[in-house]
Amino acid sequence: MRLLSLILIAGLSGPTLAFSAAHAEERPKMEMSQVKDLLESTGLPQDDEIRKKFYWARTTPYDNPKLFLKLLVPNDWVSRPLTATPEQIAGDADHPVPLLEMGPKKAKDVTVQVMYMRVKPEVALDRFLMIYAGKSGLEVVGRQRGEFNNRPVEEALLRAESKEFGPHLTRLTVSRRGDLIFMIAASAKEAEFAKWKRTFATAVVTFDPSSKP
Repeated sequence: MRLLSLILIAGLSGPTLAFSAAHAEERPKMEMSQVKDLLESTGLPQDDEIRKKFYWARTTPYDNPKLFLKLLVPNDWVSRPLTATPEQIAGDADHPVPLLEMGPKKAKDVTVQVMYMRVKPEVALDRFLMIYAGKSGLEVVGRQRGEFNNRPVEEALLRAESKEFGPHLTRLTVSRRGDLIFMIAASAKEAEFAKWKRTFATAVVTFDPSSKP
């Protein structure tokens, strides 16, 4: 599933987080405690579980070492094909460029996507996040700010309606390296999102765009 793409066309160290409700004008339709629970990033797998049930997904998109990234995903997750034309990559200041899409073999409506955009350093992460959500037609249910492994992040829980998949939730996490903003979008059907929240949190917290293959 490429929900975010469709919209656009239209032992781990414990992270520190500061949760906040969505702005008043965003009018969240679920309790703050529920939103906070779905964006939880503690209780993640430790060394023994990681060895048995997870692996490091590593990729160097478009043969560009500056875009190298890695993240932890379950053993039964696979990479899904994606492409970007040279023109799309050259226009990375105008739209997100896909870098990686992964998900479980038997659940096409569950996905973790990684994208990036080239954004001026003076644009704050929270401003970028809200502009992106607004222009993509996504409902912001709640937000939080944190730091994952010394990497400052802004996050939002987003809701969207898809004709193909029905109501979906997406945990969107953005972080910056220089003039690149990396976006991790973890999506599932709203009714099943809680089932996948720990897997999503693991991928988000371990994401490493270090540019060091």
